[in-house]
Amino acid sequence: MRKLFIFLTIFITIVSSLGAEDIEKVLRMLEEKALKVHITARVIENGDVSVWDMDISKITISGKTVNVRLRGEDVLVYANITPYTEGDDSILLVAQGQVWINSPDTEQVKYKSTIKSLPITAGEKVLFYPLGVADPNRMDIVTIELAIEVTPYYKIMSGSTE
Repeated sequence: MRKLFIFLTIFITIVSSLGAEDIEKVLRMLEEKALKVHITARVIENGDVSVWDMDISKITISGKTVNVRLRGEDVLVYANITPYTEGDDSILLVAQGQVWINSPDTEQVKYKSTIKSLPITAGEKVLFYPLGVADPNRMDIVTIELAIEVTPYYKIMSGSTE
């Protein structure tokens, strides 16, 4: 809440010192630089049964991280997704995940950290597995899957998402 107050104070100060034409330029520039990050998180058991789903969309800019927190009974996942624009439709996507798994029978907590970077095209959907990909021969393993899609905001506003 404090960050929002500070942002609004700075924004109001800047806007009050600008003319209408300057404000329009600033808003247009923000719209041109903004990115929409859409994440669909799924927890999969027994190889292909989705036991939990979540959708989240956030607006960000190049280099600004989108944080996702998933909390289950015995698992806690933090995912940090950072898009970096590298041209018209080229984006470097950096996905970092931290996972804590509590084993109730052994009372131990296991920790796993993952980081992946991948060049993508705007609008392309990629999958990130903070726990890695489960062995298809083992059905007793839980898989956490994040489907990530980054789209320039101006394409969404214009209706052009190809």
